[in-house]
Amino acid sequence: CTVQPPQTEDDQVEDNQEIKLEQQIETDIRNMLGETANTGLVRIREIEISTSNNMYVVSIFYNANQEDKDELIRYNVHKDAADIYRELFTNYDAIKEINIYAHLPITDVYDNVRDTRITGITMRKETADKLYLNLLTPDDIPNLVDEYFIDNSIRGN
Repeated sequence: CTVQPPQTEDDQVEDNQEIKLEQQIETDIRNMLGETANTGLVRIREIEISTSNNMYVVSIFYNANQEDKDELIRYNVHKDAADIYRELFTNYDAIKEINIYAHLPITDVYDNVRDTRITGITMRKETADKLYLNLLTPDDIPNLVDEYFIDNSIRGN
């Protein structure tokens, strides 16, 4: 059993500021992505915010909107990512990395529907600092982010 020293008033103030910052980040994400995907599913599955040395790693797991064509799904997911990176990296200096994971129900050739993580996209602050984020477009996402995964089900040609 480890005994922690009692928190000082400064520690409590710092903890409250950290909580408020995390709540503001989460609120901003929810405002950008909205409440419900066009599939009827809740839009945001989970938002994880971890901290180390007063720097934050934000991981967003959300349900993408279903579209008629794979190109539109990819475009919309890339647009979501561009909007999130632009907003969060511009407004929060304490964020060092943002991970975005989009999910979508995918129907296979046997008409089985499975929940699929269709993209995983990561951008780090060092990369964001080198970009003109106000000019970041959906088409830029695959080429400018630090890590990029796209599921074969929406890869297209």
